[in-house]
Amino acid sequence: MKAITLWQPYASLVAIGAKPHETRSWATSYRGQIAIHAGMKPAHELDGMTSEAICIAFGWPYDPYGEEMSTAARIKALPHGAVVATATLTECWQVVRHTPTAVILRQSNGVGEDKISIDAPYLMFGDYRVGRYIWALTDIRELPVPVPAKGKQGLWNWEVPA
Repeated sequence: MKAITLWQPYASLVAIGAKPHETRSWATSYRGQIAIHAGMKPAHELDGMTSEAICIAFGWPYDPYGEEMSTAARIKALPHGAVVATATLTECWQVVRHTPTAVILRQSNGVGEDKISIDAPYLMFGDYRVGRYIWALTDIRELPVPVPAKGKQGLWNWEVPA
C-alpha cells in the first residue's frame, strides 16, 4: 500500500476526519489506498493553527491560561513513528485562485474545476495558497492501534502487517 508521512498533529487530524485533504507543493497521479503515517517529529510550526482550533478538533479541553495540559504536550503525546490511518486518495487538485467565498481548485490534469467554501473548518489545517496541491482523501479509517513504521519522504510503499 502507498503511504505518506505527515507531522503531528496533521496525521492524527486526518485519522479523526478533521482534515479530509492533505496539502502539498507537488502533484501526484496516484489514486487508491494510502496509509497515513505520523512522522517521528511533531510539526515545527502549526501554520497559523491556533491552540483553540486544535483542541476543538480533537475534543480536548482548551485552557488558554495553561492550567490543563498544554496543546504542545498533547501533540507530543500523539502517536509518532507509526501508521495511524488508511484512506483512499481520490483526486489531486491545484489551487488556482481564491474568491471572497471560496478556494477554487482545478484537477491536476488541467480539466475540471471545483471549489471549497471559505467557511470549511478544515482550511486551517493545511496550506491552500495558489499553486499548491490538494489531495482529496475519502474513506478515512483510523487504526484502532497505531502500527509502528519508519516513514520516508514522498509517497512510499508500506507493507501491511499480516
